[in-house]
Amino acid sequence: MIPGGVNAEASLIFERLGVMLKKAGYHSSDVVKLTLYLTDLSFFQVVNEACATFFREPYPARVTVGVSALPKGASLEVDVIAWKGTGEEERG
Repeated sequence: MIPGGVNAEASLIFERLGVMLKKAGYHSSDVVKLTLYLTDLSFFQVVNEACATFFREPYPARVTVGVSALPKGASLEVDVIAWKGTGEEERG
């Protein structure tokens, strides 16, 4: 894990998510659902702020789940569903 706690983890996760989306031909606006897994729900505000820097309105649907532990001692894990649609749909 990286030093800096959940702030650093959240920043790195969203930075890497941006890279992965771009490589797959997607953008953050294509994310329709986000599931956050937190080992401590008191981290919610920090993670929420990180989300706000990565996503713009209309924000994706989001679920936050409190878990007892994550692999490798992580504080945060993110699961994302992205969808481009057919181009005829209007989001929002």
